[in-house]
Amino acid sequence: MQPVATRLKAEEKPEVSQAKPEPLIKKEGLPRVLSAVELFEQNSPTVHMVYAVTFDQAGEAKKASSGSGVMITPNYMVTNYHVIDGHNFIATRDQRDPEDIIEWDVIRQSKEKDLAILRSPKEYPYIKKFIRVNKVKVGQKVYAIGSPEGLENTLSEGIVSGKRKVDTSWFIQTTVDMTHGSSGGALFSDTGALIGITTKGKEGGGNLNFAIPMDSVESLIRNK
Repeated sequence: MQPVATRLKAEEKPEVSQAKPEPLIKKEGLPRVLSAVELFEQNSPTVHMVYAVTFDQAGEAKKASSGSGVMITPNYMVTNYHVIDGHNFIATRDQRDPEDIIEWDVIRQSKEKDLAILRSPKEYPYIKKFIRVNKVKVGQKVYAIGSPEGLENTLSEGIVSGKRKVDTSWFIQTTVDMTHGSSGGALFSDTGALIGITTKGKEGGGNLNFAIPMDSVESLIRNK
């Protein structure tokens, strides 16, 4: 694997492999429903708090934000585009060694999809089960793991309250609580499969929160 650059160069076009990518979402047998405790213990190591900072040429931090990110392969993490937009340094803390700050490269990003794929030189636990939006059912129980208000790896519970299509993109509406810092986190089914990336809530709109389906993540990976 190539070493990560000292500073992100998001403006550079990523290298595109000529090999046909493996499908991110694969068919699975009938899975077992997990308790909230089991789901958190199994999946919390795959979700990270993301720090995004803008440094000037003198190395001084000018602005910063934080969000969440979800590991989808040992080296690749997905987050929201708006979490990293405009920043030139993206980092996480290693959950196994909080003193170890890991810098990430941006290898795919889409403002339209509000998604970004990041790459790390280190390997981490990652999600192995995914569900497409057409298999998501209104009323099913879901859980979110993220870092709302900087509270790293917070677990919350709710249901899918709707599926909405805006232009050509689908969104999963959910009653799971979300706030600043939740963006880029994971929305799981009660079997522990990743069904979406938490993205935003409607300001002043009560319990109106949304997640981006995994279909959009797969589309970005395939560079569509």
